[in-house]
Amino acid sequence: DNLLVDDNGRLAVIDFQITGTGAASYDLGYFLSQSLEPEVRRPINDALIDRYFEALGQTGVQFDREFLTRVFRLSTAWCLIYPVSTFAGWEELPEQTRDMARVMLRRAVSSIHDQGALALLPPA
Repeated sequence: DNLLVDDNGRLAVIDFQITGTGAASYDLGYFLSQSLEPEVRRPINDALIDRYFEALGQTGVQFDREFLTRVFRLSTAWCLIYPVSTFAGWEELPEQTRDMARVMLRRAVSSIHDQGALALLPPA
Protein backbone atom coordinates (compact mmCIF):
# COMPACT_ATOMS: atom_id res chain seq x y z
CA ASP A 1 0.00 0.00 0.00
CA ASN A 2 2.96 2.35 0.46
CA LEU A 3 4.76 1.61 -2.82
CA LEU A 4 3.69 3.61 -5.85
CA VAL A 5 4.97 2.80 -9.34
CA ASP A 6 4.35 5.08 -12.31
CA ASP A 7 3.96 4.02 -15.95
CA ASN A 8 7.74 4.27 -16.44
CA GLY A 9 8.45 1.90 -13.55
CA ARG A 10 9.75 4.59 -11.21
CA LEU A 11 9.16 3.79 -7.55
CA ALA A 12 8.03 6.13 -4.79
CA VAL A 13 7.67 5.08 -1.17
CA ILE A 14 5.25 6.93 1.10
CA ASP A 15 4.70 6.08 4.75
CA PHE A 16 3.73 8.64 7.33
CA GLN A 17 1.93 6.14 9.54
CA ILE A 18 4.53 6.08 12.30
CA THR A 19 6.80 9.06 12.80
CA GLY A 20 8.76 10.01 15.86
CA THR A 21 12.06 9.71 17.62
CA GLY A 22 13.26 6.82 19.69
CA ALA A 23 15.76 4.02 19.93
CA ALA A 24 17.73 3.54 16.72
CA SER A 25 16.98 -0.16 16.66
CA TYR A 26 13.21 0.37 16.77
CA ASP A 27 13.03 0.75 12.98
CA LEU A 28 14.93 -2.49 12.59
CA GLY A 29 12.62 -4.28 15.03
CA TYR A 30 9.59 -2.98 13.18
CA PHE A 31 10.96 -3.94 9.77
CA LEU A 32 12.07 -7.44 10.73
CA SER A 33 8.95 -8.25 12.72
CA GLN A 34 6.37 -6.89 10.26
CA SER A 35 7.77 -6.84 6.75
CA LEU A 36 9.49 -10.16 6.13
CA GLU A 37 8.09 -13.65 6.05
CA PRO A 38 9.74 -15.79 8.74
CA GLU A 39 11.34 -18.16 6.22
CA VAL A 40 12.91 -15.15 4.47
CA ARG A 41 13.91 -13.37 7.70
CA ARG A 42 15.40 -16.25 9.66
CA PRO A 43 18.46 -17.00 7.49
CA ILE A 44 19.39 -13.31 7.16
CA ASN A 45 18.22 -11.98 10.54
CA ASP A 46 21.64 -11.69 12.18
CA ALA A 47 23.27 -10.36 9.00
CA LEU A 48 20.64 -7.61 8.80
CA ILE A 49 21.26 -6.67 12.43
CA ASP A 50 25.01 -6.54 11.74
CA ARG A 51 24.47 -4.44 8.62
CA TYR A 52 22.21 -2.02 10.47
CA PHE A 53 24.73 -1.72 13.31
CA GLU A 54 27.54 -1.01 10.83
CA ALA A 55 25.45 1.55 8.94
CA LEU A 56 24.71 3.41 12.18
CA GLY A 57 28.43 3.53 12.91
CA GLN A 58 29.20 4.86 9.44
CA THR A 59 26.83 7.78 10.03
CA GLY A 60 28.44 8.58 13.38
CA VAL A 61 25.84 6.92 15.61
CA GLN A 62 27.75 4.84 18.12
CA PHE A 63 26.11 2.09 20.15
CA ASP A 64 27.35 -0.83 22.12
CA ARG A 65 26.46 -3.85 19.97
CA GLU A 66 24.98 -5.75 22.93
CA PHE A 67 22.80 -2.77 23.91
CA LEU A 68 21.59 -2.33 20.33
CA THR A 69 20.64 -6.00 20.12
CA ARG A 70 18.78 -5.85 23.45
CA VAL A 71 16.78 -2.78 22.41
CA PHE A 72 16.10 -4.39 19.03
CA ARG A 73 14.67 -7.46 20.77
CA LEU A 74 12.50 -5.29 23.05
CA SER A 75 11.34 -3.27 20.05
CA THR A 76 10.35 -6.50 18.33
CA ALA A 77 8.05 -7.31 21.25
CA TRP A 78 6.67 -3.78 21.31
CA CYS A 79 5.83 -3.89 17.60
CA LEU A 80 3.18 -6.52 18.30
CA ILE A 81 0.98 -3.51 19.08
CA TYR A 82 0.52 -2.70 15.38
CA PRO A 83 -1.28 -5.82 14.22
CA VAL A 84 -3.11 -6.19 17.54
CA SER A 85 -4.41 -2.61 17.42
CA THR A 86 -6.28 -3.32 14.19
CA PHE A 87 -8.62 -5.68 16.01
CA ALA A 88 -10.40 -2.81 17.78
CA GLY A 89 -12.36 -1.98 14.63
CA TRP A 90 -12.14 -5.41 13.01
CA GLU A 91 -15.75 -5.61 11.86
CA GLU A 92 -15.49 -2.34 9.91
CA LEU A 93 -12.19 -3.11 8.20
CA PRO A 94 -12.01 -4.04 4.52
CA GLU A 95 -10.97 -7.63 3.88
CA GLN A 96 -7.62 -6.50 2.40
CA THR A 97 -6.78 -4.72 5.67
CA ARG A 98 -7.84 -7.77 7.69
CA ASP A 99 -5.60 -9.97 5.56
CA MET A 100 -2.65 -7.62 6.11
CA ALA A 101 -3.32 -7.56 9.87
CA ARG A 102 -3.29 -11.36 9.97
CA VAL A 103 -0.01 -11.46 8.05
CA MET A 104 1.58 -8.83 10.30
CA LEU A 105 0.39 -10.65 13.42
CA ARG A 106 1.82 -13.96 12.23
CA ARG A 107 5.12 -12.34 11.30
CA ALA A 108 5.32 -10.42 14.58
CA VAL A 109 4.66 -13.47 16.76
CA SER A 110 7.21 -15.47 14.80
CA SER A 111 9.85 -12.77 15.18
CA ILE A 112 9.14 -12.30 18.89
CA HIS A 113 9.57 -16.03 19.39
CA ASP A 114 12.73 -16.25 17.27
CA GLN A 115 14.34 -13.26 19.02
CA GLY A 116 13.44 -14.52 22.50
CA ALA A 117 12.03 -11.03 23.01
CA LEU A 118 9.64 -11.93 25.83
CA ALA A 119 12.55 -13.15 27.96
CA LEU A 120 13.64 -9.51 28.28
CA LEU A 121 10.37 -8.32 29.81
CA PRO A 122 10.24 -7.93 33.58
CA PRO A 123 8.46 -10.71 35.47
CA ALA A 124 4.79 -10.10 36.19
